[in-house]
Formats: sequence, structure tokens, C-alpha cells
Amino acid sequence: MQRILHLLQKSIIPLLAGVLVFVIGATVSNGVMGGGDSFAHYLIAKYSWLHYHLFFDHWGKPLFTILSSPFAQLGLKGVTFFNVCCGVLSSVLVYLILRKEQLPSIAVFALLLAPYFTSLHVSGLTEPLFTSILTGQVYFMLRKNWIFAALCAGSLVLVRTEGILFIGMLGAQLLVMKQFKSLLILLVPVVTISLVGAVFYEGNVFWFYTEMPYSVQSFYDSGSLFHFIENADIIFGLPILVFSLIGFLVLLSQWKENIYKLIPLLSFPVVYITFHSVLFGFGLGASAGLKRVLIVITPVLIILCGVALKEIGTRFPKAYVYVLTGFSLFVIINYASSNRIPVWQSNQELALEEMVSKIHESEVQKVCYFHPAYPVFAGCDPFTKTHCVEGWPSIYRKGDVVVWDSHFGPNEGRTAYNDMMANQDFELIEKVEVDYYTVATFQCIKDSK
Repeated sequence: MQRILHLLQKSIIPLLAGVLVFVIGATVSNGVMGGGDSFAHYLIAKYSWLHYHLFFDHWGKPLFTILSSPFAQLGLKGVTFFNVCCGVLSSVLVYLILRKEQLPSIAVFALLLAPYFTSLHVSGLTEPLFTSILTGQVYFMLRKNWIFAALCAGSLVLVRTEGILFIGMLGAQLLVMKQFKSLLILLVPVVTISLVGAVFYEGNVFWFYTEMPYSVQSFYDSGSLFHFIENADIIFGLPILVFSLIGFLVLLSQWKENIYKLIPLLSFPVVYITFHSVLFGFGLGASAGLKRVLIVITPVLIILCGVALKEIGTRFPKAYVYVLTGFSLFVIINYASSNRIPVWQSNQELALEEMVSKIHESEVQKVCYFHPAYPVFAGCDPFTKTHCVEGWPSIYRKGDVVVWDSHFGPNEGRTAYNDMMANQDFELIEKVEVDYYTVATFQCIKDSK
């Protein structure tokens, strides 16, 4: 029993076992999570080496583009490998935090086997990098290394816009603590990127704020204020959700002894979940209610799981080994019963890939597309705006092709299928359907006026 207790509480084996399962799941996957966003981020990173302004593309996120661009040269798999590395880094940081706080290391096993967290690292999304940097911030805050904590916090906004929340929380804490040097460090990442990127924004050093692509009022429909709370079991999985709630209550009840832990371990998840709930509930900030945005606080919840397990061990020492074993089995069952990992190709990817093979069988001057996966499968540079162009063409010539799909066509392109069929300048030449997803190719039969 003592050997099992040591294995689950202090050994590095749970980390190594989790990494192994995590990497295997990512390796056997042949699709990506995140839909069109994954493809769009990949394209920006890949072609930033040819079009330098893409390094400072606001939607693409500068720090993500800079760090992932070498991997993107290897293809979409290269970017997913980069994100898997971010996941491994997050897990290592969590393990180091657990060891420092003398919490059971088995908790990190739950991080790498959380189905939603794991699957979203098989993507071209920005959330994995954001997660690893945020976990780094928590690591340095718990070590009271305020300079490195400030560097991490200041970098977050260069990966995802909501990073401003963590800058604000850490900034307020540093101000109260009179850590003025570290307070200035918070500004270094944004100021550096703003000055360098101003070259591509006509000398506007404030471009990072003036060119922000998100409006206050969202163009998506609003939803329930409790949307993320209601889906918490899906996002985090029941093992993490149950034990992190216990850990949260434990720390809250012991706040006098754990005052320095309150901001990173209690405030971060509460403020972050509240922020996204308000955005989606009131239809603000281009929030679509995507559940994936919450994975970034999963490592913090894992630390709270460690707090819960330690507290249970203190109160019920004779049952401790059974609790740790039960927690491990709970995590494994949750992982094994999920269909999120491996990530298989979606209907959209399968249909678009088939359509690309059909288009390449004929000679086409220009292809206009709506789904960002098209140039990925076709292997064309969409930023030259010659052979493949995103969106509806302003000028089209006889022989040009429009690749319409049933998601991006009507939503992003504001073009319904019936509108395409009714357009006298185009005729339907190919149609691919995979389940309920449709991709249709229309060819121009006369020049635009």
C-alpha cells in the first residue's frame, strides 16, 4: 500500500504516463479540432514567412504566429505538434506546482486525460499556447517570482485578447504590493510588438488597440448567462469538476493561511468564467459561446484537485490510498468513455478534401472559397490573391470557380445555396455531400459586368 501511495502522491510516473497517453492520442488522430479557426491560424503561420505582415495580423495573434510558424512549414501536422508540445509544457508546469505545494502528483494525470482538453491540443488553435503561458504565470506567482509572472501575463494578450484579464488582476496585485519594477514589465511584450509591428500599420504604434478586430457588440446571437456553467461537466469532465470544487472550497475556508494563493487559484477561474459568461449572455465581443475557450483554466482546476486530494488524505488517512486509486480510475473511465480522442476528420474536412481532388482534375484560373480549409487541402497561398481567393469575388471571369459550403457559405459569406443556384452567371458543376454537410462548386459562365 505504501508503494502505491508513493506512486500516486509523489512519483513522476503519473506525469510520464499521462504524457504517453496524450501523445499517442494526438499521433493517431487524422483530423483537427477547432473547425475553420484551426485552418485559418495555420495558414497565417505558414505563409508569414512569405508575407511578413502576417506576423502582426491581429486576428492571427502575433505571439502564436511567431512561435508556431517554424512548425507550420511542415504542414498542418506541424502546427498540431506545436500545440501538443504546449500541452506537455502545461503538464510539466502543473507537476512542478504540485510538487512545490506538496500536493499529490496523480492530479496531473487527470489533466492529460481530460478528453476535451486533450482533443483541443490536436488543432491549430491559440488556446493551447495561452494555457501553457497562463500556467507559467501561476507557477511564477506561487513562487513569488513577480518579474517572470509579469512577463507571462503581459504575453497572454498577444495570444488571446482575453489575456487582458490576467494583466489586470496581476497588475492590481503588484500595485498593492508596490512591486513597481514588475508592474512595468507587464507592458514590455505589448510595447515591443506594437513598436515592431507599426512598420506594417503606417507607423501607428497603437495599432494593437486601434486595429482590434472585435467589436463591442457581437454579430453572433446571445445565449444563456449560465451556458458555461451548464456545460462544465462536458468541458472539464466530472473527475476534475468534482474534485476542483472541493479544492476551491477548501482553499476558501483556509484563506488566511493561503492568502497568496487566492488570486491565481481562486480568482483566475472565477473571473475568467464570469467574463465569458457575461460576453455570451449579453452578446458582446464576438462571443459565440464556444466551450473550448474555458480549457485554458483546466490546469488551475487540476491544482485545486490536488488541494482536495491532500485535504481528504489529512482528514481520512486510512482511506487515502483508496481515494487516490478511485480518483485515478474515475479519470481513466472518463477518458475511455469519451469519443473526443483520437480526433478523426470531420464531415467538413472529408467533403472539402474530396472536392479539392475534383477541382484539380480540371484547369481553373481562379478559385474563390469560403471555408479556410480549402487552401490547406489545395496547397495554395491565399494571401497572394491570385489563384485562390477567400470570399465572394468582386470581379470574376469565365471559367473561375466558387467553392460553396453549407457552413461558411451562408454564415461567413452571407451567400445561400439557393442564391448561388439562382445566379445566372454561374452553373453548378460538382456537388459533394457527407452526411448533412454539403460542398458545391459553381463555375462562372460569363464575365462580370
